[in-house]
Amino acid sequence: MTQQDLVGRTIAGYRLNEYIGEGGTATVYRAESPDSGTAAVKVLRPRLSKDSNAITRFFREAEYGKRISHPNVVQTYDFGETDDHLYYLALEWAPGEPLATFASRSGPLAPQLVARII
Repeated sequence: MTQQDLVGRTIAGYRLNEYIGEGGTATVYRAESPDSGTAAVKVLRPRLSKDSNAITRFFREAEYGKRISHPNVVQTYDFGETDDHLYYLALEWAPGEPLATFASRSGPLAPQLVARII
């Protein structure tokens, strides 16, 4: 099963509607929840799901995210493990394009813009 095969599945009340992309440790989906509305759900990559250190880091990220409340940081809604050992992290959906995509198209960012983003 590929990570894209998870589209259409519901994890902890979040229906995974769209595959967004992959990073080094997780795959990201756009999801919907009756409670949270649109969310981003990160699912730990299968090759890391048996690595206790990777799982610990993934959950540490989630715990830290729950502690942060700032208008420029997405809110962490939920995290956990499914019955079939998928590790997930549900986050506030931030519409728009990734900052890296914007920067690659626009070139170096002006200090004033960086200050507004931060």
